[in-house]
Amino acid sequence: AARRICERAVLVKAVLEVWSHGDSYAEVVAKELALGAEGRERRRRHVGPPRTFQIRVAAFGRTATMEDKQQVFDTVRPLFDGDEVADLHSPSTTLWALEERDHHTEEKTHLGPRSGGSPKRTFLCRQVAGGRSIDKKLQGGEKAFFQRYDLTKRAVLGPTTLDNELAFIMANCARVLEGQTALEPFCGTGGILVALSHFGARVTGGEIDIRVVKGWRVAYTKNKAAAQEVSRSRGAG
Repeated sequence: AARRICERAVLVKAVLEVWSHGDSYAEVVAKELALGAEGRERRRRHVGPPRTFQIRVAAFGRTATMEDKQQVFDTVRPLFDGDEVADLHSPSTTLWALEERDHHTEEKTHLGPRSGGSPKRTFLCRQVAGGRSIDKKLQGGEKAFFQRYDLTKRAVLGPTTLDNELAFIMANCARVLEGQTALEPFCGTGGILVALSHFGARVTGGEIDIRVVKGWRVAYTKNKAAAQEVSRSRGAG
């Protein structure tokens, strides 16, 4: 169920199973080790050979530097037996080390530097399902499905064309399923209709402004290559 949600969700980064939490990573490790054989069996089941793993470090309220991440790796090292195999590209299991802070520790205010101090909370989690990445530089399988509908790739746009991510969020709010019929009474250049059709809905739209169809100061060609491809597919030259 978690994987199905992540395959369709726009705003979900990951679904995580919390293994341990505390005020510091040292406390997190201590709690996990206190579970004894039960905790070790769980860790070996998910990260022991022949499975591979990676650890992702994320901080909320500040940016984790490479030094911060290395410190986390060193702190959680006692949880591993040493024969585990790391894979940063396509791991069998992804572990998350998460921390929450109030503010950036380096941030300065008119009263002087603001110190974030120690983390408020820290977590060690296993990723049950991962959301798609919105990093536009990615070319692989983790790239978000809705990036293929990025507005820069559209053949025709209008001044009020809905952002592709917002369109898919609205489609999910409507709980659109394959085979359903969806109507957008003020469709404009079809931003929402594109998202609805991606999920398999039969779409129809209406628009009161004829200029959208005629393209007079409302709709305009954004991507000439895409527009030419549409014309060729319709046999227009």
